[in-house]
Amino acid sequence: MRVLTTIAEAGELPTLELGKRSGIPPATLIGMLDDLERRELVQRVRSTRDKRIVLVSATEAGRRLVRLREDEERCFAAKVDGGLSPAERRALAALLAKFLDSIGDEADLFKE
Repeated sequence: MRVLTTIAEAGELPTLELGKRSGIPPATLIGMLDDLERRELVQRVRSTRDKRIVLVSATEAGRRLVRLREDEERCFAAKVDGGLSPAERRALAALLAKFLDSIGDEADLFKE
């Protein structure tokens, strides 16, 4: 979802730039884009100015999925906010930050 969201927010961007923004190695990124394209969530085209550059953009289905996910996240956040006091929210945020710091690079598992 992180890659699809980055693409949807950018509108269109070169795969090299997408790799830089997402911090995903090129071979891994290409596999992810293959899967997203197979599911018709993104499309890739060669740049008309420089044929070496591949531009990637979200399809309407991809943008819809990103909007749906954002809506789900807002609903979840509202439920958490409604069920916790301000002090409990701060404590939860601190614990989550500590947890993510403790697992280091493995935190990327939760971003995809």
